[in-house]
Amino acid sequence: MVAGDDVRPRPAAETGDRLSAPTELFARQALAEEKLPSATAAFAALVGGMEISAQLAERAIGLVLVETQPLPPVAHAMAAAMVGLFPPDVKKAQPQVAQETGEVTFTQLLVWKGYKARFAESTDLAALEHLEELAWRKPLRAPREGLLKRLSTSPTTNFAFEVQGQVVAVLYTQRIGTPQDVFRQKFQEVFLGAEPQGRTLQLIAINAHTDHRGLGTELRSFALHVARLDLTLDTVCAVTLCHDYGASSVKNLQHYVDMHVNGRVNDRILTFHTSYGAKVLGLVPNFRPEDGTLTMRALVS
Repeated sequence: MVAGDDVRPRPAAETGDRLSAPTELFARQALAEEKLPSATAAFAALVGGMEISAQLAERAIGLVLVETQPLPPVAHAMAAAMVGLFPPDVKKAQPQVAQETGEVTFTQLLVWKGYKARFAESTDLAALEHLEELAWRKPLRAPREGLLKRLSTSPTTNFAFEVQGQVVAVLYTQRIGTPQDVFRQKFQEVFLGAEPQGRTLQLIAINAHTDHRGLGTELRSFALHVARLDLTLDTVCAVTLCHDYGASSVKNLQHYVDMHVNGRVNDRILTFHTSYGAKVLGLVPNFRPEDGTLTMRALVS
């Protein structure tokens, strides 16, 4: 274990590849309140510092990073993930406020994993379409134009996981005003409901390669971790399929959902959300008419 390593930002020229357009936008948004000559240069330098830490973490049990005057925690979390560093338990990675000074500190244990996070972009389209094909039957797949709309409408909220340089999982999300906004949405045009300044993060869809199924859960956890650190977000919501309802003997969907909440049935997709703290708020009719079923809304706070 390496404790207290100095990961103060290096000069931007030492950080390797230039930032992608979505990452530059994220840097400007995340560091908007900081008095910096260049938010993108500062974030690039932070990524460069994290790269050194990642090299150390690969050869150690973990890495403790202690920052007394950090950039915003959400910037640290994203920079770390971009080089393959993640908290072993994201729920415990929380900023603290020193009682004596009121100074915000962000202390977290990071471990190196065999994948990296970044923002998905249009150049990933071939990989994203392949993941769509693996995840959904043809009538339920988002078309190419729909995927591109998700990426362009909300470029800093679509997360991809890479393994050895290949995109193997993607989570599409967007900001909306409130969870109730989903009642006005249709899945194939969900991007029409995006609000850049919205304080609710809507999880739209998650697709993982069949060789990396477990990364879907890891990607969801990472997105919630980033949302929890983002002071401009209040809550997270999702519209999700009741996966096992059709095969059950229950004839009423509301009754089925109530039974799940009360522990009498275990729906695998509802459990994916509720096991992580989501609460079932109600049914959303006709959100995805292509599948011929009702779906429900789950809120993660």
